[in-house]
Amino acid sequence: MKQSSYTIGAKQNKLRLIAGDHFITLPLKIRKGDVKDLLDLNEVLLAGMLITKEGKPVTSTVDKTDAFGVVYQDISFKGSMSATANKEDATEVVPVLVHGALYESAVKFNSDETIKSVEMNALNQIIFGE
Repeated sequence: MKQSSYTIGAKQNKLRLIAGDHFITLPLKIRKGDVKDLLDLNEVLLAGMLITKEGKPVTSTVDKTDAFGVVYQDISFKGSMSATANKEDATEVVPVLVHGALYESAVKFNSDETIKSVEMNALNQIIFGE
């Protein structure tokens, strides 16, 4: 028998409303330069961020949005590998939740209630609750 131990470097986020296996995340390869404005001071893309199908920040107006899903867990881009000399070309595979039930307060929606409503409607396979 083999035993392993490791340290988890991220805090536990309370994102999912319902425990269990009824959720779907899709892996998206995301370029650091595309999401640099969403990264925190430690170069972490935080769980709960809205993301497009192309792995870019969401653009929303009062009548449309390109929101595709919600970043499911914190992903660090610090030390990410790049195929080029450009650090912004570094990529990480990010799990994006597209189906399931989430706490509405855990998702970083637009602060404008009209735009928030458009974003929530675009994520029609996700149930939001409190």
